[in-house]
Amino acid sequence: MARQSWLTSAVSRGLLHRYRPLNEPGSSRKPFSTFRIAVIVLSLFLVALAGHSFTRGKGQGPRPLSATEGQDQEDAGPSDRRLVVIIPVDKPSPKLCKVIASAVALGYPSPILVNWGIDFRDVTKWDGGSHLTKISGGMRYLDAVMRDDAHADEKLGDDDLVLMIDAHDVWFQLPPEVMLQRYHEINAEANAKLRKRWRGRGPMPRSMKQTIVASSQKKCWPLPSDGYDLRCDKLPESPLKADLYGPKTDMDPEFRQNRARYLNSGSFLGPAGDMRHLFRRVLGKLNDVVGDRSHKWSDQGMFAEVFADQEIWRQWQRDHDTGVGDEAMDLVQHHLEFHLGLDYRQQLVVPTVFSEIDGEFLHLSNQTAIDEHSARLNISPVRLTHLPEDVATARNPLADVVKAPAWKDMPLYADLFTEVVPVAMHHNAHVNDSKARITTWWDRPWYFPYLRQLLEFHLRLAELAPLASIHRQGANITYWAPMSNKDRKKPKILKDSAAEPLEEIELDAACRSADENEHWWDEVFRDGKGPLQ
Repeated sequence: MARQSWLTSAVSRGLLHRYRPLNEPGSSRKPFSTFRIAVIVLSLFLVALAGHSFTRGKGQGPRPLSATEGQDQEDAGPSDRRLVVIIPVDKPSPKLCKVIASAVALGYPSPILVNWGIDFRDVTKWDGGSHLTKISGGMRYLDAVMRDDAHADEKLGDDDLVLMIDAHDVWFQLPPEVMLQRYHEINAEANAKLRKRWRGRGPMPRSMKQTIVASSQKKCWPLPSDGYDLRCDKLPESPLKADLYGPKTDMDPEFRQNRARYLNSGSFLGPAGDMRHLFRRVLGKLNDVVGDRSHKWSDQGMFAEVFADQEIWRQWQRDHDTGVGDEAMDLVQHHLEFHLGLDYRQQLVVPTVFSEIDGEFLHLSNQTAIDEHSARLNISPVRLTHLPEDVATARNPLADVVKAPAWKDMPLYADLFTEVVPVAMHHNAHVNDSKARITTWWDRPWYFPYLRQLLEFHLRLAELAPLASIHRQGANITYWAPMSNKDRKKPKILKDSAAEPLEEIELDAACRSADENEHWWDEVFRDGKGPLQ
């Protein structure tokens, strides 16, 4: 009965859903009424199946995988792919400017701003829930650039990568090649773990894989009392060592000594096709909320519910003979499997919430300073002892304006517990006025003293060069910025469509302060030289 209850929950949450507003252009999906009837019948079939005699026999060990089943699936696809960075934001601010500047200075494609100028109340239908426009804006962008009539400069294919980040508190510190290499390694490790955990009689469904990586955090949030059902107890355990924070790891009611294993919606990185599938499902939840006049406000809660449904469905398949080739099971798979996983080690974007003291900007050549910081955190023996290999071998963006820079001599944010030097920091910590770090810590990243020079260098017109070449399973994948970056280097905004090249936005328009007496360049550059020329 327990299996029936959570299977029924997953099916009802994942399938008994108003799909009519979500039909993709050109979709052959049946009208809502017919589709819903079919889904209800299928749901009843699955509930019956949960209590029937299809369970795996007791004592049956994992089925050996064939050589072909053991190969990475996420790397199949074209050898040349695009990377785009999108930021959901509706108005300018110096905080947004810092996010944009940190990306451009490190050689990322100029960010694309979605939701620019919209009123979030037009989406949520009430005076709250401004973060929910991340869902609708992300979906609108993906639909626009994946249409057949999208302009060639903006068009994305299924395998092109999309990075979505929060608008006001994410700072990059490592270049695209490190992020892209780690992205593929994270997925390869996750997919190997999925194969290892598979216990079904037949082969693991090919659609059970990870291609999208979301940030992770230490607290399962929002709470049931907020109206969300995140199924925190059903989610995968962290792969980090069980005593990461000592003997009370994962027992801290204040969450600071807990390993990160819950979804944080501050960043998503994945293929455009899979991201569109995920966002379409989450947009369906948003449409339900708006239609029911339910005043929900958390985009993270909606993404986390979809992640929970996926994990419950995956576990059900492990515990039952799913009949992989059956059309009914394939239908369920399409609406409960989203290829979504978490960055448990926080190697891509590290949220600082509940981790306020875990990390610091350090010169990794200065072991004495590292030892002192570690001692203050009662870390013994010291864990952080060297620069990560993927950083040491990466091209240094500072070489564009300074002769022979060395990563080890540049201040990098590092987590002293996990030993991770993340690609970017998400300053979402809030206790003890931690949000003030968006201002007080801005002069700490390595690029701050050179920011004006780096922006001037990267905003010059130049031929596109590869962002990174990734070697996986004997194949090479080369990532490029969008074609639009060749002759339009400034940030861009999505308006109604991508049928024409997206419009550039001047930094003055994206960065200006709400206070007319405050100049954005005084905060972003702090060098007394005025605006960027």
